Amino acid sequence: MLEEREYSGEWWIPAKPDEKIKGKLTFNQKDGARLNLEKAFTQLPITILGQSTPIGVKITLQDCIAKDPNQFWEGFLGSPYQVFSHRVFLGGHFSQPEDASFLSCHCQLSNLFEWLWKSGIDWKGEDLNEFNIAYKRPKTISINIKPELKIKIDFNYSIKGNFLYEELKIKQHAIVAFYHSPKENIDEYLKLMHHFRNFLCLATQESTYPQTIVGITDVNPDSSLVEIFYQLDTSPTFVETDVFNSLFSFKDIEYKFDTCLKNWYTKYEMLEPICQLYFGSYYGRFVYVDLKFLSLVQALESYHRIISSNEELPKPEHQTRINNILNAVPINYRSWLKYKLKYSNEPTLQKRLQDLFNKFNCSINTLVPNQEVFIRKIVDTRNYMAHRDVNLKNKTVSNKELFVITERLRILVETCLLNEIGFNLDEIKSILCKRYERRLRAYEK
Repeated sequence: MLEEREYSGEWWIPAKPDEKIKGKLTFNQKDGARLNLEKAFTQLPITILGQSTPIGVKITLQDCIAKDPNQFWEGFLGSPYQVFSHRVFLGGHFSQPEDASFLSCHCQLSNLFEWLWKSGIDWKGEDLNEFNIAYKRPKTISINIKPELKIKIDFNYSIKGNFLYEELKIKQHAIVAFYHSPKENIDEYLKLMHHFRNFLCLATQESTYPQTIVGITDVNPDSSLVEIFYQLDTSPTFVETDVFNSLFSFKDIEYKFDTCLKNWYTKYEMLEPICQLYFGSYYGRFVYVDLKFLSLVQALESYHRIISSNEELPKPEHQTRINNILNAVPINYRSWLKYKLKYSNEPTLQKRLQDLFNKFNCSINTLVPNQEVFIRKIVDTRNYMAHRDVNLKNKTVSNKELFVITERLRILVETCLLNEIGFNLDEIKSILCKRYERRLRAYEK
């Protein structure tokens, strides 16, 4: 997690650069950026520029809001004016949001290095009298996603030790960098980073967060580095990934990593509804199991809509059926009935699940036995949770069984995602059985 930052200095709004006010900025990823000012600006700003003292670092605060607008305007004796900011740029002034454009954006993400499992350290200790440590930087991984976008993963290290070398610590890092030609706004870079975070989350089965984000504004990086901070949507819970417990490791897909990542980015817009529902269960660690169940069911419904025609009958045939039904009822009921029949040609949840199980049966048949019974339990439980139909209450599953069913739904969603990024059905079966077979048996005891 990024350590807390503090900067004291002078602050002003772009329209009034001469109206400078002293204040102190604090930032951490959990609470975001807070600027305490000695007094208020004459107008409530959206963007605030600043310069720290005594070093003189340029700072930009974007999407600013006052803690209490009334306090901001009128003030209270002895009380500072506090402003929250959604995003902080350290090292540059950007008066307008569209000014924050960069040649590239470089991000250090939690769990990335552990997942890649590419160490540059080599050590040898043949006897007690001699011990050698060497470091060789691993090769850069470079992928052309599309003509204007390239993604690179670079490796670096840092060394800590005292002048007597009583202790020496080498820390290796992996940085994922996004290069866009021409320059791109920071919003687009953060979206690209978000997609990569989700890819890494799927692979590691752990939530991942940005530790550093740096934008390059010019071809001379030494004078154009801008650090970007923003408040995370959820409180970060950094859990170091265990590469042996990952859904798939980098070594598993190294031979086709470029294909998998290209598929992920080119299909992400299509898969976004599914991803939002699936990854919410990772970044919302304390979500109730019934909400996870409903989210995963909805994710599967969304995926089926994407890959299927989403019609039980051809449109002309269905329209004929609707017309025959409407003509058979009294005129004063037709408008009401027509509205009720609006989605009557869509497959039911049971049909959608059956289609998905048929599509991926050879990959998940050992992990989800008795699929007809399983689907019936999902449908009844979902309908009861969504509509609270008392007639379905006795058909719903217990809390313990709901947990196991939810895990199996997760397996089916992951099967869909793995298939989309380039795994064949045999590879998917191998991946899922390795991760889930023993776990499911333990859950069912």
